[in-house]
Amino acid sequence: MALEIKGMIRSFRFKKGTEYITLLDPDPNISPDM
Repeated sequence: MALEIKGMIRSFRFKKGTEYITLLDPDPNISPDM
């Protein structure tokens, strides 16, 4: 997983299966492992 910073927007991009999922300013209390 890589953390990308674009201006004031935080986005997490991680690979799930064969596709990439991007979350914009994700809730730190929620695990991306769903």
